[in-house]
Amino acid sequence: MKRHLTLAAACMALLGCTSVTTNNYGVQSEPLLVVGERPPAGYPRTQVSREPAGCVQTTESWQPQAAQKDGKAVWLRQIQRQQVDCK
Repeated sequence: MKRHLTLAAACMALLGCTSVTTNNYGVQSEPLLVVGERPPAGYPRTQVSREPAGCVQTTESWQPQAAQKDGKAVWLRQIQRQQVDCK
């Protein structure tokens, strides 16, 4: 048990020392979080999809969450779904 704890502590120490700089968090093609002065272009966007239980309208937009020390905002992607009549 002591060996496992020592190994876990060593792994956490190694991971804590790595530095990775990235602006997108999530799937690269569909980031969930973006750091920048402005939200990504092309939003808000709305689409309607046909599901087995009816149609669902999905609206995606970006909301600013917090400003960093360098003045850039943290933008969080918002996804809103609602059931609509199929046309």
